[in-house]
Amino acid sequence: RFSAPLRTSAHGVTRRTGSGGLLGAAQSLPYEEWLRAYTAGAAFAGGQEDERGSLSPGKRADLVVLEGALDPLAPPRVAETWIGGGESTPARSPDDAGITNAAFGDATPA
Repeated sequence: RFSAPLRTSAHGVTRRTGSGGLLGAAQSLPYEEWLRAYTAGAAFAGGQEDERGSLSPGKRADLVVLEGALDPLAPPRVAETWIGGGESTPARSPDDAGITNAAFGDATPA
């Protein structure tokens, strides 16, 4: 599901397909690098690095607080979602269909 980026991150990290096959193993990334590419990298690719993708003064302050280990096979859960510097939603699991890519737009690992 595209709406559960923490859950689908396993594909980018392990390079395993849904059927268990290996696809482009040389393109595998450590989970922390995958998160950075998904957040700061996506903001840069979209020409929005001046307003999102990382936390610094003057940026939107959209972020998620993760709870648990950074393990793509057992991803952390989203403990909090913040939009524009204010808490927006209660905690949700990584499989919750209500979590969209917008909620993960600025989540940069510490």
